[in-house]
Amino acid sequence: MKKKIRNLIRTTLCLLLACTTLSCFAGCDNGKSPDAQGDKQEHMAQGTIDAVGGEMTWTVDVDGTLTIAGTGEMPDYSYTATPWFSFCPYITKVVVEEGVTRIGRFAFHLCEAMTSISLPESLRSIGDFAIRDCISLTSVTIPAGVTEIGEYFLIDDAALEKIEVAYGNPNYKVVNNCLIDADGVIIAAANHAVIPTTGVWKIGAYSFTRLNALTELTIPDNITEIGRWAFAETELTSIVIPDSVTVIAPYTFYKCYGLKSVVLPDTLTEIGEQAFSACDGLTSLTIPATVKTIGKAAFYGVTTLTDIYYGGTLADWDALGVNTDTWSVKAESMTIHCTDGDLKIKTYDDLNAESGS
Repeated sequence: MKKKIRNLIRTTLCLLLACTTLSCFAGCDNGKSPDAQGDKQEHMAQGTIDAVGGEMTWTVDVDGTLTIAGTGEMPDYSYTATPWFSFCPYITKVVVEEGVTRIGRFAFHLCEAMTSISLPESLRSIGDFAIRDCISLTSVTIPAGVTEIGEYFLIDDAALEKIEVAYGNPNYKVVNNCLIDADGVIIAAANHAVIPTTGVWKIGAYSFTRLNALTELTIPDNITEIGRWAFAETELTSIVIPDSVTVIAPYTFYKCYGLKSVVLPDTLTEIGEQAFSACDGLTSLTIPATVKTIGKAAFYGVTTLTDIYYGGTLADWDALGVNTDTWSVKAESMTIHCTDGDLKIKTYDDLNAESGS
């Protein structure tokens, strides 16, 4: 429900921007307006792009196709600053034509109606967040000539079912729907991905974020590092962290509302800030004695969590310095079960009751 509300707000914002922009398009040329002939229009909008090392144009056709044509490198943009951003609600297809060598930062961000994108063989670089929040996109193919892909370029593409890399690309490959760079890092993934048991060592930051069909996943023991936000806001119901992983990064499982079972390894030393925040399906958790750091709000918003089984003593737990901010303001009082006794954790509700506020 929370995801639906968030997406509705985004779509409403884009529609309002589009309506505002369309009302100003009666005769301007660098927005740029359509060459209208009565009621028949070839383009909804068109304009030029300040390309580096060439000339580039953009058009949005009445059929919802955004075409980027010309030569050179597309510049980087800020969050909602692309010239075609106001038309994102109408864009169902993106075609980047031959001659374009770079797609800029945030290029197609929030093109939520886009179901397909075509990238040219001339492409060499893809900027950060370039295809972010394209929630209807189902597949993408990385051309053979691409040598550089920016951070988080495919995150939050909830419906993504397939990633491909064109034959002959020495820098990137796809294995089991995981996009892997030359260093052995998974930088993006699609729904139904399976993490390879060889050839990778790290799950990159944001790589699985918001995939709406990701309900189960096995992390093999060749993985030694998991990046921040890696599985945030997915539909995972259970997860087993292998012994090869020693740190759970901040926000790794943030807002995994359906997560009911988590197995932490005896090698774990750190649970990062908000790592399991809002995982409201958890009722109990076992934390090994090897954990020396639990970050701020690591379990905040987990209103169902009432029992934690800790592998160390009461003194060991006290040494962790865990404070009330780690837990939920709404949760019932929790019990930490240590090897030599139990400890009742006072949440904000408890403290407020004691103070009479």
